[in-house]
Amino acid sequence: MSTKNIVWVAKKEFRYLTYLPTGYVFAFILIGLASWMFVDDLLLIRVADLRPYWGVLGFMLSLFVPAVAMNLVAEEKRQGTWELMLSWPLTAKDIVLGKFVGALVYVWGTLLLSLVLVASVWWLSGADIGVLLGGLLGTGLLAASYLALGLLVSVLSPSPVVAFLITLVILLLNNLLATETLLMRFGPGLVRLASALSLSARAETMQSGLISLPDGLFFISWSLVILWLAIQKLKK
Repeated sequence: MSTKNIVWVAKKEFRYLTYLPTGYVFAFILIGLASWMFVDDLLLIRVADLRPYWGVLGFMLSLFVPAVAMNLVAEEKRQGTWELMLSWPLTAKDIVLGKFVGALVYVWGTLLLSLVLVASVWWLSGADIGVLLGGLLGTGLLAASYLALGLLVSVLSPSPVVAFLITLVILLLNNLLATETLLMRFGPGLVRLASALSLSARAETMQSGLISLPDGLFFISWSLVILWLAIQKLKK
C-alpha cells in the first residue's frame, strides 16, 4: 500500500465525480430536496429545530450515496477500464481506499453546501452548539458508512444498476430498523439489537446532540470492516 497511490486514485475518482454534470445534479437534488422539505416543515410548525433537517438529510443519503457508489467499480467493469486499472502498479488497498477517499470528499463536500441553512437555523433557534456539531458529525459518519457499503457492493456487482439497487435495498432496510412501526412488533431484546445495528438510529442519537464514543466507534468500525472485505474480494 502506498499513500501516494491512494492519493492519486482519490484525485482521479474525485475528478470523475465532479467532471460529469450528473455529479452536480446529484448534489443539487440532495441539498435542494432536503432543504425544501425542512423549510416547508419549519414554516408549518414554526419551531427552529435542526433535528428534523438531519433526519431528512440522513434519509436522502440512503438514496444519494448508492447513486454515487454504484459507479466506483461496477462502471469501470462495464466500460472495460477495470482491467486497465488492475494492470497498473496498484494494490487492492490502493484502489479501494483511494476510491473511497475520493468519493467521500465529494459526498462531504456536498453536505457542506447545507452549512448556510444549518448555521442560520441554529443561530435563530439559539440551540446548544452540541446539536450543530452532533448533527454534522453524525451525518458525516453516516455518509461514510453508507459509502463503504456501496463500494463493497460495487466491487461484487456486475453492473452499476445492480449495485445501486442492492445498496439501496440494504440501506432502506437498515433505516427500517430505527422506525417505531417496526420496533413495536419486536420484543425488548430484539428492539435493543435492532437499534444497536441501525446506522440511522445511532446517527439520530448524535444528531440530537448526544455525541458518544461508542456510536462514533461503531461507525468507524463498520466502515473499516466493510472496506477490508472489499479489499479481500479484490485480492482474489
